[in-house]
Amino acid sequence: MKSTERVQKSVPLSTAQEGIWLAQMQDTASPAFNIAEYVEIQGPIDTILFETALRQIVAETEALQVRVVEHKKVRGSFLS
Repeated sequence: MKSTERVQKSVPLSTAQEGIWLAQMQDTASPAFNIAEYVEIQGPIDTILFETALRQIVAETEALQVRVVEHKKVRGSFLS
C-alpha cells in the first residue's frame, strides 16, 4: 500500500505495545527498547542515490511510520 493510500485512522494498541509505551513514559531516557545496527560501506558511494533508496525504504516500511497518540487517556497508533 502506498503512503498516499493509507487512512489516517487510529487503532488501539496491543497489550505488548501498551506495555512498551508505558515503560517508555516512566523512563523516557531509557534505551531499553532501542535497537540499532549498522553496515560499513567500503569504497565510493553515490550519496544522492543512497539517500533516495533510503527514503524509499522508509516510505514503504509501515513499521517505521507508526506513531502512538494519546487522546483523552486513550492510546492508539496510526501510520503517518
